[in-house]
Amino acid sequence: MFDIYDIIIENSLKESIIMQNTKEKSRIISVTDVFETPQYSKKQISKAGKILASDNATLKESIHALDVLNNWRSSHAYPLQVIARKLKRDNPNAVVVQRLKRLDSIIGKLKRFPEMDLYRMQDLGGCRVIVDTVPDVYNSVTKYKNSHVRHILKREYDYIQNPKESGYRSYHMVYQFQTGELCLHLNLQLNRLVELAALILHHKTGINFAVFVFLLIPEFLQLLIEQN
Repeated sequence: MFDIYDIIIENSLKESIIMQNTKEKSRIISVTDVFETPQYSKKQISKAGKILASDNATLKESIHALDVLNNWRSSHAYPLQVIARKLKRDNPNAVVVQRLKRLDSIIGKLKRFPEMDLYRMQDLGGCRVIVDTVPDVYNSVTKYKNSHVRHILKREYDYIQNPKESGYRSYHMVYQFQTGELCLHLNLQLNRLVELAALILHHKTGINFAVFVFLLIPEFLQLLIEQN
């Protein structure tokens, strides 16, 4: 029986091999040698999302849709790298991490929200800055917003001043990166270390932030960060 997750695993293995081969190359390579660029139109990307969200797609349709998704997802790597490098330069004492959303997570989200447009999904590429204090968060936000970057700030959410129901606090920004006729959206999050640990704990156990403050010891906090 056909299982789309078998294809995801196979593509992930291929991606790992390609990344390893890239690291082993000794020659100087250009950006276009390493990073993928979008090969499909907005209409094709949106259609691929609908196919992947459907339970009635044929094997041929699903395989092609997954190829489109792989390319669209990988195309976020270069603008994400630009953001991460800038953040690392501006925040030398912070922890800056970046990631592309996992294929199974993308497909799961499309299935949970059938009305969602894959082309407009805002968290295919994400970058997180982890600092020590709330003033550090706002300082990092200000420095990045005032810097000369190609990305366009589309939306921002201040969950520090307006915490989520779980008590989680963070500052989120959504940036747009123009490539040809397509727009890629990237999610930038700035957290204090304690808020990040609270988020991990909430996802794993359902414990909210207020309870977390009383339960979490420093050693356990570090363990959570390392295991996430």
